[in-house]
Amino acid sequence: MADRMVHTPGFENIEEKNPVYSVSELNRMISLRLQTPQLQDVLVRGQVTGISKSLPGHVYFQLKDDQGKTVSCAIFKFQLPRMGGTLPANGDEIVAHGKVNLYEDQGKISLVVDRYQAAGLSLLYQQFLELRDRLMAEGLFDPQRKKKLPAHPGKVAMITSREGAVFHDVCKVAGQRDPGIPIVLIPSPVQGADAGRYLAACVRFVQRMPDID
Repeated sequence: MADRMVHTPGFENIEEKNPVYSVSELNRMISLRLQTPQLQDVLVRGQVTGISKSLPGHVYFQLKDDQGKTVSCAIFKFQLPRMGGTLPANGDEIVAHGKVNLYEDQGKISLVVDRYQAAGLSLLYQQFLELRDRLMAEGLFDPQRKKKLPAHPGKVAMITSREGAVFHDVCKVAGQRDPGIPIVLIPSPVQGADAGRYLAACVRFVQRMPDID
C-alpha cells in the first residue's frame, strides 16, 4: 500500500517546515479561532431553504442570499420556547441572530440561531419593543414620575459620543430654532459592553449640575 502512495515533489520540504496536525487538532484550532466577539454575536439575513427537524427536536436549515450562496443554520431544541413555538418556513426572508460554530466531529461550520425575525422588522427594533414593555411593566414610564420640561430652557446638557455626528446635528437644528440656548456636551460611549455604566454615571453627574434645565 505504501509503495502505491503518490509523493508530490517538494512535499518533504514543506513537512520539515510545518507541523503536521491531526484532523481533531485542526478542527479544534478552527473552533477556537471562531470564538471572536464578532462571530459570537452576529446577524445574518437570507431566505430559508431545506428546513428539517431531527429526532431530538433540533431544527436545521440553510440561509441563502440573492447570489445563491448559503450558510448552514441550526436551532437547538432548548431555544425553541423563547421563539414562541414558531419556526421559519422554506422561502421565508428572515434576519437570524446567533453565533458561528464548528461541529468538530464533522468539521462543519454553521450558524447556531437563538432567535430570528421576519426581515421586514429588524431584531434591534424587536429588542427595543421588548425593553419598552419591560420598563413599562416596572412603572418607569408612569406620567407621575415625569418632570415637566421648561418651555424656554436656559441651558441643555446632551449626553452622547464626542466622536459621533449626533451632537453636531442637534446643535445645528437647535441653533436654527432657538440660537440663544447653550448646549453642553457630556461625552460618553453610547455602545459597547460598558456604555450603560458610563451613560448612567453621566446622567447622575448632570442631575447635580445646578444650571442645567
